[in-house]
Amino acid sequence: MKNQIYKPVQSNGHKASNKTKDYRNDQTFDEETSDSRCGVSFVNPALLQPCANIGVFSLFFSLAALTTSTLSTYVTSQVTTLERQFGFTSHQTGIIMAANDIGYLVCVLFVSYSASRLHIPRSLGIATVLFGVSGLACSLPHFIFGAPSAGDLSSDTLNVTLSLASVPKKSSMFGALCDPSNSTSDSCEALAGTTRSSSSLFTAPEKVAKASLVIIVIGMMIQGFGKAPRTSLTVTYIDDNTSNVNTGFYMGIIATLGHLGPAVAFLMGGVFSKMYVTLQPTNLTPYHPRWIGAWWLGYVLFGTLALFVSLPLFCFPHRLPGQDFLTTICGLLINPVYMCLVISSCFLVFTMGGTSSYIPKYLERMFHLPAHTANYIIAGQVLCAGTLGTFVGGYLSKRMTMTAMKALKFVIVVVTIAFACQLLGFAFQCEQPKVHNWPGEDSSCSSECNCQDNSYFPICGGDGLTYYSPCHAGCGQMQNRIYQNCTCIPGGLAYSGTCDYSCGHLYPYVAVMGVRSLFGSLSMIPKMVLFIRCVSHKDRALALGFSSFLMSLLGWLLGPIVFGNVIDGICTIWDVTCEVQGRCLRYDNSLFRLKIHGFGAVGVACSLACIVVAYVYARWTRCLDEPQGAKGQIKETTAAIILMGTLDDVTQEQNAQDTTERGRESPENVNYRTTTNNV
Repeated sequence: MKNQIYKPVQSNGHKASNKTKDYRNDQTFDEETSDSRCGVSFVNPALLQPCANIGVFSLFFSLAALTTSTLSTYVTSQVTTLERQFGFTSHQTGIIMAANDIGYLVCVLFVSYSASRLHIPRSLGIATVLFGVSGLACSLPHFIFGAPSAGDLSSDTLNVTLSLASVPKKSSMFGALCDPSNSTSDSCEALAGTTRSSSSLFTAPEKVAKASLVIIVIGMMIQGFGKAPRTSLTVTYIDDNTSNVNTGFYMGIIATLGHLGPAVAFLMGGVFSKMYVTLQPTNLTPYHPRWIGAWWLGYVLFGTLALFVSLPLFCFPHRLPGQDFLTTICGLLINPVYMCLVISSCFLVFTMGGTSSYIPKYLERMFHLPAHTANYIIAGQVLCAGTLGTFVGGYLSKRMTMTAMKALKFVIVVVTIAFACQLLGFAFQCEQPKVHNWPGEDSSCSSECNCQDNSYFPICGGDGLTYYSPCHAGCGQMQNRIYQNCTCIPGGLAYSGTCDYSCGHLYPYVAVMGVRSLFGSLSMIPKMVLFIRCVSHKDRALALGFSSFLMSLLGWLLGPIVFGNVIDGICTIWDVTCEVQGRCLRYDNSLFRLKIHGFGAVGVACSLACIVVAYVYARWTRCLDEPQGAKGQIKETTAAIILMGTLDDVTQEQNAQDTTERGRESPENVNYRTTTNNV
């Protein structure tokens, strides 16, 4: 078997010339390919030159894709934790998640238009560095402002908090106790004068919360800057530097690891959620209402990893062509099929951006799960349904030799099934546990306690019932995390948190949502085939960037913010301290179910309607009809985008020039593509 020749890429968009030598035979590297050598600036030793091939690039960028996709998703796994520590509302956490796309929108069109002037691998290296910087930046509030300490809650810190004479016997960790001397008129003044050790147990002050919000938003915007080059540059760089047959293989490696990122994010998010935020030993458990996980640890870990995996990318060589910006944009805007597909994707992304941001919170509230368990469930769903669906969709696209019209039909079928599963989500509901001794109820057993109505801190009594707070249950003492002398509870004992209740709908619900995710993922690759087939080959790089721009602007940016406001609207109890509103303490679970599934169903229905319009138009105008001779090329094209979460910019001009070398294309295929591009 002949030795394989390593083919470093060149900046003119062609494969390396025949003068390139075989490194395994210790032959020298030709001078005319000096700008294609591995290295940084003039430092390009011969030892690195065997790495100057697309396989090695794919390996290193796969690691970068895994790390960056993990960082992008990690914030979703920590929404509840951030709300607990800083008192963020759902609207504010929606802003945090939308900040990523604000940064993306600022850069994506510029990057797509300036692609011909950019050194692609180094641009991707810089983008990965920005991800690393963003991760470290998002962790800064922990190091600047600290975190609530729960190291030794039976020590002087707790004693100071529970012995304040001028405020209710209140600890943010254990709730207010019954005390006839409670007074609310001077509680805020008294809190301001307490020692730091006692006040540190409460939710972060308003100024700290606002500063933390600004820091995290800036960090997420930096992450958006880093996200902009990845989609529009990676696919073309790989496709320009290998044959069509191998493009799908290398892109599949990158996409497979990239799709594992969300699963890793939720899996590690679950691990970090089980660690207390200070990493100190504590008597609290993750089931405690005031438990705060080590959210910052993931940002530090993945941010540092991103910095390390970015280094090899700076050593790879340069490439890419360019095009006219305004003319291309206008051409895309008047392309009916393209715009229908883009609008369809915007509806779908708007829905996904909203619902996926708060699905961990939904699982926690509806099914009474701790944060780490909810994260584990989502990690498994993403890993099994999302990744598998993308792979199977790509395989079917190649196996079935999908034409554009076949792809449209396939997408309509699988999205319809996903829509049906979305509607089934309405059927799974767990009854919200009844809370006893609610403010306003006639509770003579706690009438002398002077309880504050906004001091919601659920406890489970020895009778198996959930009570509004220790104070409203008439509990006068607490020892070893057990409330005692509770005058409203038979037996007088209780512990923190709502009582456990059984609900058999969790696993059926997860199964149905997994099927929905599976069929939603099945449509990804066929949709990419449609994007590739409905625009001219010279417009594809900018078409990719423009579609990503619109999806981020109308979908990922607005979705979390809009749905965050919707979630805030179903809150029944707010954490209010000294007239400052903090996070939501209790939601109406029934409305939560209706909102999150109704929101998703409307988005999927609108997306499906746009796809149907595209199909009707394409069938009427026959603009996507393809001759029989083109099927071989279609098969290669679908293979080239298997498992990729982006559109594939297939450079067909290069294919025509390489016809003799590859011996794969017939004149009929070349003529066919020219005809479809003109359409």
